[in-house]
Amino acid sequence: MKFIFLLVTTLLISCWNNAQSQGKIWRTIKLDSFPNTAFTARQGDFREVLVKGVLKREIQAYKRTGNFADFSQPFTVEELRFRLKQYETAVETLVDVRPEDFHTIELQESYDFTAKNKLPKDRYTIKSLALFTSNLEWQYLTLMFRYEDVKKYLENMFENSNKAKNFPFFVASWQSPTNPFLQIPITKALEERLFISEITETSHLSSALTHQISQEKPVIQLSDKSLLFHPIFFKENSSCLHTKVGYRLDLKDSSNAFLFQKGEGLIKSIVKGVQQQKIKPYHYSDYWDKASIKPMKSGYYDEYYTSGGFLGHRRYYSDEIQDSVDIPLKNITQISVLGWLTIDKHRQTRQFKATRLILWLPGKTHSALSWPFFWAQFGFKVLEKYWNVDQRQLGVWSNKQNTSSDDLREIGQLNFANIIQEGAFKGEIEWFLNRRDENIEQLWKRYLKKNKIEAKEFPLSKARQWVQLYLNRLTKGIAISTKK
Repeated sequence: MKFIFLLVTTLLISCWNNAQSQGKIWRTIKLDSFPNTAFTARQGDFREVLVKGVLKREIQAYKRTGNFADFSQPFTVEELRFRLKQYETAVETLVDVRPEDFHTIELQESYDFTAKNKLPKDRYTIKSLALFTSNLEWQYLTLMFRYEDVKKYLENMFENSNKAKNFPFFVASWQSPTNPFLQIPITKALEERLFISEITETSHLSSALTHQISQEKPVIQLSDKSLLFHPIFFKENSSCLHTKVGYRLDLKDSSNAFLFQKGEGLIKSIVKGVQQQKIKPYHYSDYWDKASIKPMKSGYYDEYYTSGGFLGHRRYYSDEIQDSVDIPLKNITQISVLGWLTIDKHRQTRQFKATRLILWLPGKTHSALSWPFFWAQFGFKVLEKYWNVDQRQLGVWSNKQNTSSDDLREIGQLNFANIIQEGAFKGEIEWFLNRRDENIEQLWKRYLKKNKIEAKEFPLSKARQWVQLYLNRLTKGIAISTKK
């Protein structure tokens, strides 16, 4: 009996001592800051996976009480469905709370400050993971999970997506900004401390130790500013990645003379194809969506827009002649080309495959009337087929740029599809596959505002250069600037 009593007493003392050697830490991870953006994804985002998992009753979510790792108040599915519709003051109505609205992770973790022989990352044990929304009015809508449940659930989802051959992406994965070939479950990345964070509260830790912990440097640092706007890549195999990229082309640039031909080239051929009903124009759709979502009428009128159909968009009222006229084709000089960029690290090659072409109208005409920039978009496969079939009808272009000589170099019959697919054009990156489907100008503006930087100090052209530099380095196999 005495032996049992001594054993129980020893165990209690041991547990008490162990508890006293464990500090408690609350820390937040902002998912819209570098390098934390690597935890999010355009598809298979872990936040979407968790929310759907709760609604399917596959994983349990809890309300955050403020107490350390307190799981005493579980969410019911019905209650969560109700709370995922919140009142938005700006629009004065109920809106759906999206998974991407949970912009902050909170980790509650214990810290073993007596483990002198352990690596710093091994002294932490994550107890809970909570998701906070980005709207201050919705702060009480916080989803809290047992970390052991999250780890098991997300890693299982990751492994299943890894095994599925028809999955172009990993679910709930962390993708290294410096080495996109490194794609691991987000729980592994959390345990490896591959984030920057802010400690908001501690318990059983001295102020000196708290300060020491808060000064720990992140594993991934901004060693190269080209990492700021890192694209998302889909991993095909150990040496190939692919991502979506959009280029804006100025047809007036001499490098694009084959396409422009002073308005007699690509633009004219597309207008002719629409008039002959050989190709179909479409209204705008998000870059990630298909181009052929909402068809546009080919004529002057369209039931969707009072400004007319494809031909109607080009027409404007001229104050000078008091009549409606068409914008001259030579004045339409902006197009966008969107497609998949495949990078083969082993062969050190890049291959661009266009999927969409967008026409843009000039900002203003000779009239005081302001025009929408977007004109129409086309699926590239249809354009490619049209250009291949009608190649003989596109005419011959005489290069008259060399005005000092009477020698006119005959270029011959050009196939616009081949020029674009081979990347034989000069363009600036305006969009790439990222977490928000924003073009680079929107990303740039948000970055300036967040970091209180003047546009003069950080021009948009610099952001474009950094994205292109990132892709160039990756092709050459030198994009990896840190271990991770």
